[in-house]
Amino acid sequence: MSDALAGLGFGADCSSAGTIDELLSCASGAAATAADAAVAAAEPRTCALLEMSSRLAGFESTCVPLCGNGKVEGAEVCDDGNRDDVDSCRNDCTVGPTAFETVSLASGAATAHTPDGTSATAVPAGSTLDTQFGSTVFDLNRALYTRFYAPGAGDPNAVLILIPGFAGGSQSFKFLAENLIARSLADPALTLEVWAFDRRTDLLEDDAGAVLADAENDPLLAADWYFGAEMGLSLDPRLSRRAVFHDGSDVAFIAEFTPNVFSRDIDVVVEAARALPGPPRVFLGGHSLGTTFAARYAATDFDPGPGVVAGYSKLAGLLLFEGGGDSLPASPPTDDDLDLVIAKADGGLYFAVKNGDARCWDGTPCPGGDVDCAGLPLPPGALTNKCVQPVEAYTGADPNAPLVLVTPQVHAAGDIIGIQGRVDPDGLALLQQDFGAGKLVNTVAGLGVLDKLPPASAEAAVGFFLDDDFSPVSAFQASLGYSDNGLNTNLFGFILPQAAFPPDPYRLWINIDQPMPAQAVPNNGLPGGPSAVNGQEKEVSRASVLFSLLRTGEPNFGDWYFASSGLSVTEELSGGGVFSGGLDSSALSVGRGRPDIENLTQASAIDIPVICFGGTNGLTPTPGAFKAFAESIGACAAPSCDGTTPRVVNPLSINTVYGDVAGGFEVHLSEGYAHIDIVSAEDDPSHNNVYDPLMAFLGRNIP
Repeated sequence: MSDALAGLGFGADCSSAGTIDELLSCASGAAATAADAAVAAAEPRTCALLEMSSRLAGFESTCVPLCGNGKVEGAEVCDDGNRDDVDSCRNDCTVGPTAFETVSLASGAATAHTPDGTSATAVPAGSTLDTQFGSTVFDLNRALYTRFYAPGAGDPNAVLILIPGFAGGSQSFKFLAENLIARSLADPALTLEVWAFDRRTDLLEDDAGAVLADAENDPLLAADWYFGAEMGLSLDPRLSRRAVFHDGSDVAFIAEFTPNVFSRDIDVVVEAARALPGPPRVFLGGHSLGTTFAARYAATDFDPGPGVVAGYSKLAGLLLFEGGGDSLPASPPTDDDLDLVIAKADGGLYFAVKNGDARCWDGTPCPGGDVDCAGLPLPPGALTNKCVQPVEAYTGADPNAPLVLVTPQVHAAGDIIGIQGRVDPDGLALLQQDFGAGKLVNTVAGLGVLDKLPPASAEAAVGFFLDDDFSPVSAFQASLGYSDNGLNTNLFGFILPQAAFPPDPYRLWINIDQPMPAQAVPNNGLPGGPSAVNGQEKEVSRASVLFSLLRTGEPNFGDWYFASSGLSVTEELSGGGVFSGGLDSSALSVGRGRPDIENLTQASAIDIPVICFGGTNGLTPTPGAFKAFAESIGACAAPSCDGTTPRVVNPLSINTVYGDVAGGFEVHLSEGYAHIDIVSAEDDPSHNNVYDPLMAFLGRNIP
């Protein structure tokens, strides 16, 4: 039998197994009989592992029908293989309470070089884009969302639209959405749908093979789709080709995906919700950086003329999950700042990204700086011409950068491990197995930091990348459990895991429902500032649930081609910061007459209720983390507010006192929660301070 069996978690001694019985015997360490084989095969994880390993070995395995093995058998109505009990298939293989579908709508937010379905924006023949789309002509001017709903519930009277954060995708809201809808089924006054937004960059993810692999609960098929050539695999007959990944210069049009373009895409989704029968009340929220998108949408005037069509006027409320929204700029932009924004928006950044060097607004090279652009005609609103420097088209555009944390390849690895985690969570992570051409973590450009991790189970591999004890990036942290069957080295406040202690062949994971070592749940004490973590840490998000967020069906957890270039177009409006201080563009949109670039003029008029959720071990760990946004908006005028209580009652820096329900600004903290926990933790009122206040907020703001 193939030596690949050793890499699948059986150990080197199992590589000589020639039959299923021998394989089971080796796996269990006991002589296998037919009865033993049947018992072992009845375990869903063993079943999936056997099917995967036997396919590599060249023969077929047979599994005893059992709920949870990812195959619909016997009297089962469904079997998705995951541990999510509020999705479309319950853990007992009966129909669950929720379902979802992906929706794509035409968006009027067209840009100069974005493929728009016409020959004028056709991509080169033979390019990776041509390979992915099967044509040189296709349309990326689309607004995308995943609709979560309860089948048979009827028309909603409330639609909650949620925007993911940095490098995040719509499926990051899957568990939150399902739990909210399941709760709404018990409330006769509330018929809720949750629409999770995907940025248009999601269309660039070449993931068709992974969608098929997800449907078949086959992680090896996903690995073949993404990295089969590097693994030395023959192309699976179910695949017609393998995935492509796009270079930054090939997708330079991402530099035109500005904050205003995304606001207009979001508006398409908001208007689709407002057009439903009823109509329903529409709420807008976001997680992490998604709160900035939500805040800017609310502050945008969608009428570029003298009239005002404010984003907030279309909404019944705003929800901020583990993100502070945005704020008014600390100081106005200079004339040079405004000229640079115009130069970038009118083509300079696109050409700089496309060519990898400095460019003027019309594409003229400017190696000498602004002087090389001085003789060009001025764009509308500009006082001087500026030279624009190149940036990454998208976050992680250089797959060879050292210790890169997020690339399209890392996201693709998440697809593979997400599927494996459902069917074989305790087996050695596929990325760390050698199928004859080396381990993926060592051979695939773009997997970067993953090659620094020790051999680990699928669960532990995800834990090392996302758990709050092991991940060095707060924005990528959830409280998933712990691993202690190897040395854990404290490195600048986070844990660097080492190889497993013998005789364990690799690191394993302790799940949240198992006894937890004390080092996994420290008490961080009182906060030292508005952004300082504090309180008793908890382990609250199940790895088995997180796996279903990484990839289920077409949507997934990530935004592979996060538009860092386009989002930087207007950074000078806030004094040089891309993601804060950007709620007022009046100097550009009014002073320079360029509302087409950005038209943020309505922040101080926002008068709808706001509710905020933070985790004391996350990015918004204190009430003070939300104060800047509260002080940037107007008083609440909704019927649920009393009309007199201010948003901020006492502006203390850490323990800010807000107007709560009466003032239309609520803050609810969950002690011990890390950044992702706010949307992935179990719906347990004993520690989760999200669901009860959120449902109450929705209830009092619908007719």
